[in-house]
Amino acid sequence: MTESPETLPIFERQMGRRGVLAVGLGAAVLGLAACTGAAQKSVDEENKKAQPQKDTVTLKPNASGVQEVEIDASDNYRFVPSTIKAQPGTIKLTLVNKATAATHNLVFKPGGPTAEIPYLAPKTSKSITFDVTPGDFPFVCTFHESLGQKGTLIVTA
Repeated sequence: MTESPETLPIFERQMGRRGVLAVGLGAAVLGLAACTGAAQKSVDEENKKAQPQKDTVTLKPNASGVQEVEIDASDNYRFVPSTIKAQPGTIKLTLVNKATAATHNLVFKPGGPTAEIPYLAPKTSKSITFDVTPGDFPFVCTFHESLGQKGTLIVTA
């Protein structure tokens, strides 16, 4: 049984059945593309997480006798590297906040160096220079310590 033009919905009368099919097919293709893109993004993010990151770094003094280290903080609430091995002397520590939205800081626990970076906005960096003696000095992001954002500075003679 075929429908007369008067009994078809107004949308179908104006576009015809082929037009309706074309619109439906276009919407399906866009929906599939969006799902595929989201799935690819998810796979890419998982691959990034699976790639080994250098979690421990051993510092060596430069020509000026300063040991330099750059620590990254990001949206995953981790410090990279999280373990820093150094010698007694002067350290220049640069904290780089690679996060898109999270604010971070770096504070040593009591008994450690008094140097700290109290506040670091997303997509910014800050350096501090301080002297260290032998010992193990835990540091944290006080905003995200409960999420695991912590590390250790290990100074050995």
